Amino acid sequence: MSLALCMLLIVLPSCGNGSSALSESNLAKIYAAVIKRLYEDYRPPPSAVGYMTKYFIEESGGGKTSVGGPVSQSLQKAISSSLADMHKTFVWVDNITDVPKDISSGGGCQIVLGNIHLQRNNSVQVTASVYFGGTGGGGTTYIVELIDGVWTVTGKTGSSWIS
Repeated sequence: MSLALCMLLIVLPSCGNGSSALSESNLAKIYAAVIKRLYEDYRPPPSAVGYMTKYFIEESGGGKTSVGGPVSQSLQKAISSSLADMHKTFVWVDNITDVPKDISSGGGCQIVLGNIHLQRNNSVQVTASVYFGGTGGGGTTYIVELIDGVWTVTGKTGSSWIS
């Protein structure tokens, strides 16, 4: 079986955006909903293995990012568990350089998630992108709402991109 590798960079909430009021379980379910929607919208290779970094990436303004604190093992497990129905393997790695970039040799899918921004109507917005080993990618800002106890992507806002 040929596998394409995926990596997930999680850009988690910065101070002051209201998402600190969300439990770890809700954070995991929101990110899982966004990852599933990315797979629907941008179609990474079907047999992709997801490689996720063990460190948060924090926005520091002006489009710059820096490495923040480690992703707790409990949040890693919660995100992976929330993705179980995708029937894909998600593996946590220490660094983006641990993931091959060339799809033709079995590597190369990178998923990047932005901060969770809690809105006044209790929905959240999460920017997300996916890159396929130099062959394409796309991204947008998703609107996610809690509907009947399930975090569900209900739309998009702002600009989207695809290459």
